[in-house]
Amino acid sequence: MFSSAYLLIGKLVIFIYIVYEVNEHLNHRKCVLALFIDFSRAFDTLQHQLLINKLDDCGIRGSLLNWCRNYLQNRTFTVKLDNSFSDPKCVTEGTAQGSILGPLHFLSYVNEMGNCLKHSSCYQFADDTCLLVSGEDISNACNSLQADLDMLIRWCHDVGLVLNADKTKLMVINSPYMRYPTPKPLIAHNHDCLHQLGTCQCPTIEVVTTQKYLGLIIDSKFNWGHHIEHVCNN
Repeated sequence: MFSSAYLLIGKLVIFIYIVYEVNEHLNHRKCVLALFIDFSRAFDTLQHQLLINKLDDCGIRGSLLNWCRNYLQNRTFTVKLDNSFSDPKCVTEGTAQGSILGPLHFLSYVNEMGNCLKHSSCYQFADDTCLLVSGEDISNACNSLQADLDMLIRWCHDVGLVLNADKTKLMVINSPYMRYPTPKPLIAHNHDCLHQLGTCQCPTIEVVTTQKYLGLIIDSKFNWGHHIEHVCNN
């Protein structure tokens, strides 16, 4: 199902929606922020029982759900060191990366992610996630995105996912009519952070002017110049 043709069509559809939404906001002279999210060991942290429950929520039931349960559960692994083997241990988390079902399992697992977001549009292809938010000015957009990021981190904690703040990137997409100042820091608050001023040491998200997403290079001017140059050079 996740063949080359499917991958190409799926990515193309997502990009059509992203381009349409960004251009709509820019045409109305709004500030647009894009947050490219990275999850730590995304496919390795899926909790099997929770995944089974989410597959059921997606309408997968009966024999097919039992097949998925048998595929995921009751697997064991051992560790070999020289000629010695450890005792078998049961695998309770994760789905195989590179498998046909892996991306589908992940999408089913995060299917409800968008429900926790109040201000952002959420675009997902397997574990590649992009949030788009707009505002009348950059301060308004930053406040909205910070609120959604806080909610997303809480949701991730509840389902066992971990946002990788070091690889998550923020981009300000500039309108052709105006350029926006540098946004205020976007903070990836830890779940246990009390959000108290002066005590929070949570990491900030790096601001970038170019970012590769689903194989295409998006730049802050949204004119595809960097991607065209990349293709021509390769």
